[in-house]
Amino acid sequence: MWWVRDPWFTGLRVAPIGAGDASRFDAELDEHHWLGHRMVGETMRYVAVDAAGEWVALVGFASPALSCGPRDRFIGWNHEIQMRRLRFVVSNQRFCVLPYGRRQNAASAVMSRALKRLSADWVQAWGHPVLLVESFVDPSRHIGTCYGASSFLRLGETAGYGRRSGRYVAHGQIKHVYVRALHPRSLEVLAGPFDHPLLFPDQRSSMTQIDFNTADLSSLIERLETITDPRDRRGVRHDFASTLVIIACATLAGHKSLVALSEWCQSASQEVLVRLGARISPSSGQRIPPSYATIRRAGMAVDAEEFDLIVNTWAAEQADRRS
Repeated sequence: MWWVRDPWFTGLRVAPIGAGDASRFDAELDEHHWLGHRMVGETMRYVAVDAAGEWVALVGFASPALSCGPRDRFIGWNHEIQMRRLRFVVSNQRFCVLPYGRRQNAASAVMSRALKRLSADWVQAWGHPVLLVESFVDPSRHIGTCYGASSFLRLGETAGYGRRSGRYVAHGQIKHVYVRALHPRSLEVLAGPFDHPLLFPDQRSSMTQIDFNTADLSSLIERLETITDPRDRRGVRHDFASTLVIIACATLAGHKSLVALSEWCQSASQEVLVRLGARISPSSGQRIPPSYATIRRAGMAVDAEEFDLIVNTWAAEQADRRS
């Protein structure tokens, strides 16, 4: 862009506020932003300063809307996955260019710099990345030019409802919905049935980076079916191979203890359990995850060397597919 050659823009820096700047940040928003400074949930506050150290803009991110039709359709997730992954979406709830910083293209320059570092800063502050940013623009006050200039997509309009005391109440204030993905694969990671490694960057050094949403799970199941089931058949309800594939996937996803394996299994969606070949309930038709006791018995019964060889060989093949 032409404005990056302007000395004012080359000296522009955007960073999280320091520990001693919170009071000033809040006071500036109370004075210059019609909504004031209050934000709820997980938050991140940025200040933009010029080369002289003057504050020129304020940016605030916070927890996203619990429900937003245009956003949720854009992501393509179902309600179950939405509730699990909503924390990987954030809302740009405050954006204020201060009087000293008002010049052409300043808003988009500040926003672009903030978004470039947002996910890494969120990991440092809250322990997880963010993959999508949303913003709601009141058309009676703003037209959203800076969002378009910062590569946001306008998805549509809200229905004119707000959340109060845990309920949605009609207020009639229609807002334009904007979103921007922070990673090329944001949508598939947010909507996929399996948790993607991108959601857990702190585990990257200790876990195999396999995207189970695209991995060839059928070949893993076929190989695990070659392992002889040594269990006493009396009272056995869960298929041995499907239990082993659940153990394998949970372990490759970084869950090492029996408790962690069981919790991962119990929290799996129906879509995940279908792909893993979990047992079907005769009464409800729903997939049933194996219990802690079932996982424990299968883990103790299987030949560990044979199991490890199959799983590690398969994992290496999946890694080769990605490279």
